[in-house]
Amino acid sequence: MPTSHKYQINEIMELIVLTNPKKILDIGIGFGKYGYLSREYLDIGVGGGDEDYNFNKSQIDGIEVFAEYITPLHNMIYNHIYNKNALEVLPALKMKYDLILVIDVLEHFTYDD
Repeated sequence: MPTSHKYQINEIMELIVLTNPKKILDIGIGFGKYGYLSREYLDIGVGGGDEDYNFNKSQIDGIEVFAEYITPLHNMIYNHIYNKNALEVLPALKMKYDLILVIDVLEHFTYDD
């Protein structure tokens, strides 16, 4: 399922904003909720007076194994989307990320993975 519990949104976003990462990797992007919210709160902010509406301050990449989840909206939010299994993508990545999100995806892996 491409979503997660609504009750965890506040806590996760609070941690993302406090961390203030410049480069994020979202593993299992699903609906793109955390990519979108990260783009909004990290690039524009709230109450900070930053009115330049620059949606490209942060590098937000994602990994999503299910191609049918990826929509044109995802392509507007994420700088790059890897449409493969995270176990294939992660060893080949050259980029260093400040924050890696792994939200509600571990249950999709086997114990050996």
